[in-house]
Amino acid sequence: MAAVTGLCACQRPAGSPGQPSTTNTIAGTLGRQLHARLESYEQQGFSGSVLVAVRGDVVLHAGYGFADLENRKRNEAETLYEMASITKTLTAAAILQLESDGKLATTDRISRFLGNFPPPKDRATVHHLATHTAGLVVEGTDLYSGPDRDRFLADVKRVPAESPPGERYRYTNAGYALLAAIVESAAGEPFEQYLRRVFLQPAGMNTAGFLPDIPDTDPRRARQYAASPEGPVASASEPYGWGNRGATGLVAGVGDVYRWVRALDEGKVLGASARKKMFTRWSEESYGWHSDTAHGRLRRHKGGGLRHGATQILWFPDDRVIIVWASNNVQKKWRQELNRSLTDIVFQGVAGVPPPSIGR
Repeated sequence: MAAVTGLCACQRPAGSPGQPSTTNTIAGTLGRQLHARLESYEQQGFSGSVLVAVRGDVVLHAGYGFADLENRKRNEAETLYEMASITKTLTAAAILQLESDGKLATTDRISRFLGNFPPPKDRATVHHLATHTAGLVVEGTDLYSGPDRDRFLADVKRVPAESPPGERYRYTNAGYALLAAIVESAAGEPFEQYLRRVFLQPAGMNTAGFLPDIPDTDPRRARQYAASPEGPVASASEPYGWGNRGATGLVAGVGDVYRWVRALDEGKVLGASARKKMFTRWSEESYGWHSDTAHGRLRRHKGGGLRHGATQILWFPDDRVIIVWASNNVQKKWRQELNRSLTDIVFQGVAGVPPPSIGR
């Protein structure tokens, strides 16, 4: 197993609450190698922020490209982005914390919290939802996505089941929206309020929040750009309702997400048994995460994708390596190249190799 190279003692992400950091961290040989690669990607259109930490030291925390193309405002280290499905890691953690507090069991049928469901949906459990195996919603079904939780639940109950609970894996945002509703029922408080109190504040995620409390117009946020044949096109956030609550909606900087991973890793949030359940591979996924191995290394990862942005956590717990990036321009698809390249540089010390061009 190749060693991690080019380390030094480095600062952790900083910045006063509510304000993005304007100072990049580029530390040691490894930080310079990573920065050089990302600068070359910036020349090809990459726009976003990246944080890489090794053994508790931040070796890179920097912004690239533009938060606002039209006004040439650059992305900074702590610019805020829609984190998309990374939100699911918080939703799953909320379920596990409520289980630890005795307010639910993941073996509970969801009808305990959300009312009666028709068969075969009535056999679905909290665990089925968390592992995308509930089979409640036919893929592509048009469900109510506005602010009325009861209307959303009625739609989920009404549409045909895709498969019996526990029979097959099918990734679904609607399942995590149902988990958010269960959190509200079990906790007795609004979903976002519970997450702020139990996770965001203890983890030190001081600039993080949720749509619509941090709207597109917030000056701390990057504008978002979807792809088109003519080039990147400014794009607004989707309405935040019960079609995506619990599945998406977190707005944060990469430093906030790093603090979240550190809080999980260090046991600041969730007890040991809850963390073990979270990272067990129950189906294609764990609870809100993918857990697998890459080149013989244990890897936990979660990515998010929107029509105007992309996000990623790559966490190698045994090696104490955490990589977080977010992009606000998807004119080019960067996920595979960034994930491969950043990981290679960290573990192999690859540097100075011209990157390939990345097509649409």
